[in-house]
Amino acid sequence: MRIISLSRLLFLLQILAVPTWAGDIKEVDYPNQYEVMSSGKTDKLMVEKVCSMTVRNRANTNVILNVWRKGYGSCHVLDSGKVYRGRENEKKNEIELVIPIGEDKARVEDWQIIGIVNVNPR
Repeated sequence: MRIISLSRLLFLLQILAVPTWAGDIKEVDYPNQYEVMSSGKTDKLMVEKVCSMTVRNRANTNVILNVWRKGYGSCHVLDSGKVYRGRENEKKNEIELVIPIGEDKARVEDWQIIGIVNVNPR
């Protein structure tokens, strides 16, 4: 009985740790606007999903970022053409995107950067 409870606890911790829920998200903290150019989802195993996107910072349209993240159970991809506020975290090599939920709530998702493409190399 104790082993089952421990396994349930570990499973719930994984589910709860996937999105970072934010209460006070300030627009000043997320100055960049990222446009989703394309997105996709891949099923690796029965429970693990891998989502990937190609995003472009609207301030620097010559640079395109390829990002990805893993999800358990389901993986949420963002719609192509939509624009989200965010910021780049160079120490963790990821971008943080603010995803609105309704009118007055939002959450922050971390997407790992896997590639950077310079459209107009000099």
